[in-house]
Amino acid sequence: MSSYASHELTLRPPVSIALCTYNGAAFLAQQIETILSQTYQNITDIVCVDDCSTDETLSILHQFALCDNRIHVFQNSSNLGYIRNFEKAMGLTRERLIALSDQDDLWYPTKIERLVAAIGTNLLVYSDSEYINEQGEKTGKKLSDFRKLGLEMNVLNLALFNVVAGHTMMIRRELLTQSVPFHPKIPHDYWLAFQAAKSGSIGFVDEVLLGYRQHTTNVIGALGSKNKYKYKATYQTHERLTAFSDSLKDVNAEHQVLLRNLSSFYVDLSWQKRIRKVEFFWKHQHELLKVKKRNILRKRFYCIQMYWRTT
Repeated sequence: MSSYASHELTLRPPVSIALCTYNGAAFLAQQIETILSQTYQNITDIVCVDDCSTDETLSILHQFALCDNRIHVFQNSSNLGYIRNFEKAMGLTRERLIALSDQDDLWYPTKIERLVAAIGTNLLVYSDSEYINEQGEKTGKKLSDFRKLGLEMNVLNLALFNVVAGHTMMIRRELLTQSVPFHPKIPHDYWLAFQAAKSGSIGFVDEVLLGYRQHTTNVIGALGSKNKYKYKATYQTHERLTAFSDSLKDVNAEHQVLLRNLSSFYVDLSWQKRIRKVEFFWKHQHELLKVKKRNILRKRFYCIQMYWRTT
């Protein structure tokens, strides 16, 4: 290889894309078109794993695969769910840089180019995105309207609120290697973000690089969605915090204990524990509430509310 070609490879390292599908026929073709229209010239493989769709999703994937040999289509023999499906799809990619794709968004042309330019030595890099409706029209709202993005992250910042959305994410394979198996009850992007914060750094591109489509069948993350089952959500928070605490074993003993203590507040709802919960949030509000777009007075009020809040 010539020195010029080697330099070009360094500047434009190969990128894999992991695309997961499940009954996504309505919007899938539009999303694949935006992937194929990226300005970045070294996307070498696009791994598509279908999770037992019953609509035309698989047919659409195969049609695109016939036209572009970078597209590789796999179908699960049984439904894995989105967490395991993303774990499988990422594992089937071949490059050191991996971008994650949902089936219903619209990538803007420079998405991969900007993420590659920004990843540097980080294990993970992500961007802002904007909400679009079912017709692909902009709603005027962005992820950054609801959370503080681009902050210096640590495991306490991410303990309760994930700001690193999978559809905006690119990771290094090293992060995937150290993160598998994914926790079965923690969204894959949340799990990856926590692992990156634990053992490396997270980069951020302060640009809107895609449209995040909102529709009635979003799996997670729909704008304005509420969990109607508060007790279930409370236990899920406990499970997540316990898993995060366990993953810090032999890495950060102080944060491991803090997260273990925090998790206990989501199983014991006695008034004594509720008071301790308020005290805990008050003491650690700067770190636990860092990503929330609230001033200091509203954050303190949030801490007091934790006496009644179950999630």
